[in-house]
Amino acid sequence: MSRPALRLAEQLSVPEATPAAQVAVVGRTAIDGLLRLSVDRPVVALIPSAPRIAGVQALHAAARAHESRLEVLPLTAVGVGVRYLDAVARRAAEAGWNAREIMCLVAEVEMRMTAWAAGPRLPLGRRPGPLPRRRSALMRGGCWRSVAAGHALPDEMLDRGLARAGTILAALSGRPTTWAEDRLAAWQRAGAIGGRLDSGLARDLGIAWALELVVAPTLSSPGLSTLREQIASAPGCGWCRLPVLGTACPRCALETAP
Repeated sequence: MSRPALRLAEQLSVPEATPAAQVAVVGRTAIDGLLRLSVDRPVVALIPSAPRIAGVQALHAAARAHESRLEVLPLTAVGVGVRYLDAVARRAAEAGWNAREIMCLVAEVEMRMTAWAAGPRLPLGRRPGPLPRRRSALMRGGCWRSVAAGHALPDEMLDRGLARAGTILAALSGRPTTWAEDRLAAWQRAGAIGGRLDSGLARDLGIAWALELVVAPTLSSPGLSTLREQIASAPGCGWCRLPVLGTACPRCALETAP
């Protein structure tokens, strides 16, 4: 899928200047490279929930160091959902947001994002016992859970997303079945932004194919500016000091989620 296909629903106008903070997805950018970057500028490192990445502990240790310029944000999202959050974070960085503001924005957008994925022996939202040949999982409220196989749930997600003018992304990676190809085509006809990926979630999870649907908030330029004002005046989390827009810090809430 091309990067233009992953643009936000409304193009954000940002100044052409060096971002106040560097944003990177761990796994796409080497950990030692992130550590070197954080010496010279603030860095926000986004960590996808899958696959497990060796050496992440070094990032957490560096972020805890005195006067560290590195901020680490573990994500629940995978695949195309991570691509969307990365795009949101980079737009904010280009608009001059600082690292803590970017982290708050990404965490809040992810908490309002719904994602569905299917694939052979999909390891997301895994339950005890052998994995069925084709299974599905849903991410909502910061966690993955197993759901019944089929297309009824993602079709309903897409309809609700369209009704709310959300950003809807669909992706298909690996060597898919005819069923998966048909679902992707149907979602594209309905209005989803999507396509085939040469490498994507299927490669990340080590499975033959993966089909994804993500429904996320649409952020316009005025909306982004309003959010920044809210974040700037928001109280800090009593635990990690990240700005909190709601009643609980999304980053810390994940640590106590069932």
